[in-house]
Amino acid sequence: RNRQISAEFVLLRCSGEGYRGIEREPPLQRGRHTGHDQSFLSVCRGRELSAPGEGCFASVSVQRHTPAFAHVYGEEAGKDEQPNVQGAPGVVFVAERRDGAMAVDPKELDPEKKAFLERVMSEMVEDESATMVELVAKMHEKEETEEEVEAKEDALEQIMDRVDRIDYAIALHAYGKGFLPAIHLIRDTKHDGIRSRAADLASVCMRNNPQLQHAALEDGGLATIFQAHQNPDNGLNCRAKLVGALSALVQNNKTAEAAFLASGGVDALRSDVASISSKLKTKALFMLQWLLRDSEPAREAAMQGLAGELGAVLSEEDDDVTEYAAMCLMVLVQDKREGLDAATLKAKVEQRLNVGSVATGEAETARDALKQLLGLLG
Repeated sequence: RNRQISAEFVLLRCSGEGYRGIEREPPLQRGRHTGHDQSFLSVCRGRELSAPGEGCFASVSVQRHTPAFAHVYGEEAGKDEQPNVQGAPGVVFVAERRDGAMAVDPKELDPEKKAFLERVMSEMVEDESATMVELVAKMHEKEETEEEVEAKEDALEQIMDRVDRIDYAIALHAYGKGFLPAIHLIRDTKHDGIRSRAADLASVCMRNNPQLQHAALEDGGLATIFQAHQNPDNGLNCRAKLVGALSALVQNNKTAEAAFLASGGVDALRSDVASISSKLKTKALFMLQWLLRDSEPAREAAMQGLAGELGAVLSEEDDDVTEYAAMCLMVLVQDKREGLDAATLKAKVEQRLNVGSVATGEAETARDALKQLLGLLG
């Protein structure tokens, strides 16, 4: 994959007329220069840009292209500028000019300075593919000593940092062969920290990603995660991560949703709502609020005790718990479910509106949810 990685390296704070950048904070352009509104028109490889007169450039950045090309957009004649640097990874200097003039009289960079820059830039650039292969390999290593456990936990965290986009998550599965092993770790590991991180990684990969949801279902991932969620030996933080993984797998997937409900999923989440952990309650309530909205069977199951739990947690001072509990109850009230004690719920909502940050208006979304619920209760 072609990547262009830039680094803040040189800044000439000059005040020459006709140049921009000095008044901007930060004055140095950073990142990929891919906007057509930029004027990066002077590019050369291994050269030091200069021009007659003081104040020639407002800013200069150093970029390394790896391995094939660097592409810089310019405004001259409305055309893109693409330097011919094929097959020669190296340092590319980019200078910004407001008037669109090209650099003049470029000087060859001192060989010693050039070697230093090449070394610094090579240290800043990593081979992502090779790194991912190494990290996935660590998922399969032993976890008998404390050092081995920590190494595996660190590998999972590093992989998660790299798969925050859907295409990267798909690449982890298709090329890195690291997605399904994360789900297997949820089942096979004896360590709470590893299971938590594996569940977190699986959640990031599957959320809004039908391809990986399908892959997980075919591999028995729903049963794996659900059984781990039911394990009483898991800590509350681990259990919260597992709820997140269940939510990511089931949401917007009717096959997974039906299987989850058939396995007693609503009742399992009900136990999480009754937990002492606000984090676990929030995760469970977040999943429940969209599940109740999307599924008639879920709403039917909710009336077998969950509605009472929802009313109870409304009184808690955690604003996120209050907000999602109110959203769950709104669905049930709108569905005109029998068995809801409207008078009792109304009293609890009115009381909660006068407590803590909800009362001061700081917890705006929780306050809005409570007011909407109160309106539905009449």
